[in-house]
Amino acid sequence: MDGTGAPWARADVAVKGDAIAAVAPRIEAPARRTVDAADRVVAPGFIDIHTHARRGIFEVPTADNYVRQGVTTLVEGQDGSSPLPLGAFLSKVAALRPRSTSRRSWVTARSARRSWGARTGRRPPSSSPA
Repeated sequence: MDGTGAPWARADVAVKGDAIAAVAPRIEAPARRTVDAADRVVAPGFIDIHTHARRGIFEVPTADNYVRQGVTTLVEGQDGSSPLPLGAFLSKVAALRPRSTSRRSWVTARSARRSWGARTGRRPPSSSPA
């Protein structure tokens, strides 16, 4: 299954480092390690588009609770609680070692309004989106 809606097919998957190197009906090249995944679905990783993963990420940067479920990309901030300034937060996350997931974040209007108010000491203009 490739997510396009095309019929599923059996295939070999070659991995080099942390990337998929090839997908083909049969791969004959020698491998350092072989995993028999016959009769199983192989997925490179899932994206969780609605997480609250910021809590605890600095204590457990490997995000084991997500990785055990096959989640490799975490997206957060959709509820209006984006960490601002976002660049500073993402730099801090990127510096974590070891790290097992990639991170993405939404910046919602609610977060932007809160940040504006905190920086200026004023309420956002009433004509701003809620």
